[in-house]
Amino acid sequence: MFDILSRRILQYKLNMLIPKSGFYIFLNDSDSWKIGPRSGRAEALIHHSLYNKTVMDELLVADYKYIALAREPVSWFFSAVGFYKDHLLNRKLLHSRFTKKHSPFRSAVKKLRSENFGEGIRQPEGARSIESNNLKRVCKPVIGQTLPALASRYDTHRKRKAASQSADYVVTNKSLLYMPKDFGSSRTYFHLVQLQFTGFDYRQKDNLSAINQHIASYIPNVDVIILTEVFDASLIILKRRFGWSYRDIIYTKRKVGNPKQAPTISEQNAQILLSPEVNLGEKLLYDKLNETWWKQPELKEDNFWEEVSHFSEVNLKVTNVWCPHALKYDEPVIISESHWQEELTLSLDFSWKIGPRSGRAEALIHHSLYNKTMMDELLEPD
Repeated sequence: MFDILSRRILQYKLNMLIPKSGFYIFLNDSDSWKIGPRSGRAEALIHHSLYNKTVMDELLVADYKYIALAREPVSWFFSAVGFYKDHLLNRKLLHSRFTKKHSPFRSAVKKLRSENFGEGIRQPEGARSIESNNLKRVCKPVIGQTLPALASRYDTHRKRKAASQSADYVVTNKSLLYMPKDFGSSRTYFHLVQLQFTGFDYRQKDNLSAINQHIASYIPNVDVIILTEVFDASLIILKRRFGWSYRDIIYTKRKVGNPKQAPTISEQNAQILLSPEVNLGEKLLYDKLNETWWKQPELKEDNFWEEVSHFSEVNLKVTNVWCPHALKYDEPVIISESHWQEELTLSLDFSWKIGPRSGRAEALIHHSLYNKTMMDELLEPD
């Protein structure tokens, strides 16, 4: 979503709020911000900003729309543990058993390479016996795969297993579960973080009544809800409600994996995580956002889910086939119009921002946030 909004800011040269300091964005008061490069109120605010209606009303244009992102709490927690795992390991807050840099299979790969098999060699007969039975199971089927591919597949399996173990460990370790954070927008790594981004006062974390009251007052201020579990459908709602085009909402998936192989925490620890003593507030917030999402009028419109399916298909082709083609052959690609979309021209500039690596528009915005000259150049009107 950050990349989608970054592209829109760059395309339409929107005046945006820029933090005066800090890697992540606080929205505590108007003194924390500058507006640039043009005079007047800001037209955009993205990144890890805490919701504060008073400050937003003061600094943003009068008709601004607030887009809220949310993720199912257990899924979010697991992702957060994976994101911060290296940081916690470096601080020696997680046991080293949750990571394993040395791979016996990689050693076998290097040995075979040293015997002049080469980088792209297909698996030699008998290579499956190099490792344990566990590796054999993980790497099936292996006939015809390159050794580097096999090593990568084995490493992915180990990372998933280590991530699952570390997530269970964090749930059962209160010093980690409630650990305060000395940087960023939220006060904690894992406790009530999504709730904090809605502007909830973390000092009220033990007050269930205060949590419910905050959620009830927050929901009416949200103009568009983006749920990660129905991300493409959320984007189609955004398109239909504000008259956006496919060009505005096309995105590159950051990670595409097999849900059946995705790591999880145990059922018992999931119940602990969602208990009143831990992250019940996250569940209450998500349940209310989810309930509100399904009541949106766009879902009752004709052919809504057909367009979602169509967009998902087009989006994959744009990011995996057509944009790479444009970059490879140094020529724009034109996509014919359809029932749901106008003719779409994928220019070289657009293709560069959308792929083959995602986040380029995001990176332009992100790296210019603290460089006024760069920001002025990016957003200077044509």
